[in-house]
Amino acid sequence: MKPTVLAVLLVLAPVSVGVAAEPPAVEGAATAILADQPREVVEQLFEKRVVIAESRDDGGDEARFLQAFVLFEQPADRVFELLLQTARQAEYQTDLKEAITLEEDADGNLDEHHLKIAFFSIVYRVRHHWDRDARRLWWSLDPDFDNDVRKVEGFWELHALGEDRTLGRYGTVIDVGAALPDFLEASLTRRSVPAAMERVRRWVDSGGTFRPD
Repeated sequence: MKPTVLAVLLVLAPVSVGVAAEPPAVEGAATAILADQPREVVEQLFEKRVVIAESRDDGGDEARFLQAFVLFEQPADRVFELLLQTARQAEYQTDLKEAITLEEDADGNLDEHHLKIAFFSIVYRVRHHWDRDARRLWWSLDPDFDNDVRKVEGFWELHALGEDRTLGRYGTVIDVGAALPDFLEASLTRRSVPAAMERVRRWVDSGGTFRPD
């Protein structure tokens, strides 16, 4: 437990990049979520709006686990509705060449992803589930499809920070198996996730109009 960050993130003042800021005190879910984070993680979150809070490569089910926090400049319900449009990820994630929604109901959907990394093409299907009341979205591979990757799992949790700001907590476990060499998988994962989180933030903050160059 890190008591120096037990209370953070209620009202965000503008913060210049490169200038450390004292996180304001808050109450509620954000307090519990960030309570165990090192102070430098919280400061970087305020400074840059995106921070990779944890990265592990322990092997087994925790291979290449990453956790990130994102500050969105949109109301929580708006952020959630945008993230539920899962097939639109191809608009802002540059390695994702195509995402097609094959099935959808009130509680989730099934997407097929066509990914291009270096000289490798990868196809897999992801089943998303969501809880609108909790503003939680989570996903895993479709076990009925012959996926080119071994494991893709993850989640988004959203927490309102006033009327127009949202704290997003993101976690993912990735193991592409034989689709990529181990050294390339590890390198691409570490390099691509921070950039991918920044593109998510910019896309959501723009209301879905942002496109990467």
